[in-house]
Parts: sequence; C-alpha cells; structure tokens
Amino acid sequence: MRVRRHFVANWPQSRSASSLQGRWKILKVELYEWHCALRQAKNWYKSGSNAVDEISTPISRKARSN
Repeated sequence: MRVRRHFVANWPQSRSASSLQGRWKILKVELYEWHCALRQAKNWYKSGSNAVDEISTPISRKARSN
C-alpha cells in the first residue's frame, strides 16, 4: 500500500478509467495473438518443425550434400 500511495501522490494519472476500458479490447486481441504465436512456436519446437536446416542458405545446402 505504501508504494501505491507514493505512486498516486507523485505521478499524475496519464489515462482516465474510460480510456483504459476502451483500450482493453485491443489489448486482449494483441495478447491472444501473442499467446497463439507462442503456442505455435512450442509445438514446432516439440515436433522438430523448426529445424535449422529448413532455412535455405548456401551453407545449409552444402552441409546436407556432404
């Protein structure tokens, strides 16, 4: 509580409650997209789909041919 009192006393409120409520829907969408990307990356890691040799570079093609 002491930290909150200090914050309220020394920092002006940058946004009103209604402006934060209006932004909440957008934040939820952005969080959902981030969550889906994280879940997909974990699935790729578990399945091996993110293997480095899938990147088409001259070095990886040469390494595969040996």
